[in-house]
Amino acid sequence: MSSFSSLEENNQTLFARLKSITYEAKDVLLFELIPLHGQKLQPFSAGSHIDVYLPNGLIRQYSLCNSPLENNRYVLGVKRDPQSRGGSNCMHDVLKVGSELKISVPRNNFPLCQEASHSVLIAGGIGITPLISMAHELSAKNASWHLFCSFKNRSEVALSGQFESSKVHLHIDDESQSEYLNVASILANAPQGSHFYCCGPEPMLNHFIELSKAIDASRIHFEFFKPVATKLSGDGFEVNLHQTKKRFYVRPDQTILQVLQKNGISAPGSCEQGICGTCETHVLDGIPDHRDSLLSADEKSSNKVMMICCSRSLSPSITLDL
Repeated sequence: MSSFSSLEENNQTLFARLKSITYEAKDVLLFELIPLHGQKLQPFSAGSHIDVYLPNGLIRQYSLCNSPLENNRYVLGVKRDPQSRGGSNCMHDVLKVGSELKISVPRNNFPLCQEASHSVLIAGGIGITPLISMAHELSAKNASWHLFCSFKNRSEVALSGQFESSKVHLHIDDESQSEYLNVASILANAPQGSHFYCCGPEPMLNHFIELSKAIDASRIHFEFFKPVATKLSGDGFEVNLHQTKKRFYVRPDQTILQVLQKNGISAPGSCEQGICGTCETHVLDGIPDHRDSLLSADEKSSNKVMMICCSRSLSPSITLDL
């Protein structure tokens, strides 16, 4: 049997072949992955992402930007990041057509609301990737939607040309009288009951979150594609594992996930930045110090779950369902 098995039993991974690499925009390449040996890829929903296990040993998360109706391929749009820690540079410089890559099955922390009467998609730069998948699904359903996307200049415009122009509203920063996309106007002029989806750079997302506070939170959806900047800081604390009856001390310069893995405890993890959701763990006792970019304000205030790759404890000890 090939070493590239279709699905690893415990961590839900599979292998795929890189069929094509195409230029999409300045510093943006599209990577098309297909199944190996006649196997099938796992289905996905709009807004999903996968983990990519890179040849340099890194694991990176990339949104799927093709239609969820396509069951024979995954398409990733990856922009080379000038501050890359090795992920996008490896994708751009190392991967070749024909490469076989270990990937995770799709996960979705940014799903569409299927009951929405109208969907407003707001993208900044490469943050457009999950929203393009949403636009494909909404178009296939003949649903009501519009896409608003902002790029610094025309050479960076990516993916938005796949849809009829009446659905897509482009804002080119260096060609506009207003430097930035007018998010306030988009929110104010959307049809009543609209659901809003935003993905882009941190300043744009923070602006969107602030402006949307007056809107019912159930209609506000966003995804950070980079973690909110945080530092390992604060006091050390004790982590208690309910299932295994083990106890460990987490120093100020360590994460819970690092301590568990160092001590041979099987705990899921991927991004180590609090943006993918792989390490979400139930909290049984104690008060988490949430530092992720994924949980909603309500989820954080409930203190029922935490991301152990980055979040810490405000209480001297915390008990996890592990």
